[in-house]
Amino acid sequence: MNEKAGTLHRPISPSSSLLLDIIRSGSAVVVLVGHLSQPSFSPGRRDLTKAATAAVVVFFLLSGFVIRYVTVRKPIPSVHYYVDRASRVYSVAIPAILLTLILDPISHALNRTLYENWIGNCDHLPLRILANLTFTSEIWTQKIYLLSNSPFWSLSFECVYYVLYGLAFYLTGIKRIVLLVFVSLLVGPGILALFPLWLGGCLLYSLYQQLRGQKSIVLGMATTFTAVGLSLTVFHREVIPHLRAFQASIDQIFPNHKLLGRASIHFYETGSVAFMLMLFLLLSADMVSIPGKSRLANAIHFVAEGTFPLYLFHFPILVFIFSLTGTSNSSLGLRAVILIGVVIFAVLMGHPCNLLKVSMRAWLFDVLQLT
Repeated sequence: MNEKAGTLHRPISPSSSLLLDIIRSGSAVVVLVGHLSQPSFSPGRRDLTKAATAAVVVFFLLSGFVIRYVTVRKPIPSVHYYVDRASRVYSVAIPAILLTLILDPISHALNRTLYENWIGNCDHLPLRILANLTFTSEIWTQKIYLLSNSPFWSLSFECVYYVLYGLAFYLTGIKRIVLLVFVSLLVGPGILALFPLWLGGCLLYSLYQQLRGQKSIVLGMATTFTAVGLSLTVFHREVIPHLRAFQASIDQIFPNHKLLGRASIHFYETGSVAFMLMLFLLLSADMVSIPGKSRLANAIHFVAEGTFPLYLFHFPILVFIFSLTGTSNSSLGLRAVILIGVVIFAVLMGHPCNLLKVSMRAWLFDVLQLT
């Protein structure tokens, strides 16, 4: 994990960086569209929740990619790594929790019928807040939602992966093994079941760095996509059913609580396709020369800064909006306006959240007496 190969130290090209911004922005919008299509908000319309799940898979890959980049590109002490991760996550998570605590009671008062979909997540509120603040809401077989804000679930996975990666990257010997085992036992098999998917993002970064600039590789990938697609089709038809049956047999042993929690074969089906496609797109983009500070690049980066706020803010906002407007009479045009409005709000929140991140990082450095 501590490799220092020179290729891994090269900066990401402006074109590939722009592509990553587009991918993460697009994935956040797909999550929003998927949730907007759910029966709670769009009764009688096609439910696109699976598309939202696929977008979360892309986020896991992107997260592993970015963490691998920041740790090998310019090595920093372990405490700096954890401070950076904490300030990044909490600068959006805390405002999202506050927003949920403010909007959900109003939504409940406005439309009790609609809010019945989430009323089961309102008991033991201090415990729910604590579990989501500490990202322990999904350990083992738990699913502790904070009111309506169900997208918070993925942070319990991602933050554990930050910890596991940090332990593996910065520690050595018996200390590393003991702490990795301890954290693994603490969080349970459900979270660990998706860890290889997140590590796939780390592998994606390493492959991108090692293969970039090799036109033959890119052309080869383009010409073999058909064969790969056929192979995946066969794999899906012949192997996936057996894997799903195996998972179902495990779930039957624990009828009240699925041992593997949210983890499913669907994540890896989507992840394998996303991995190959992202590698191909990154290698292709790397061959395109664009100015890193062009107006278009700056605009896309500005929008992309709203990705994390969009992911964590959108659900309670949707609940609030539809508590006002109702769901049965909402036209497709109104839903489009709602979607655009939520995206704009999240993009505008990107800069304040970044300022909060900087302030939190400085405060943590001061408290820990770091330089």
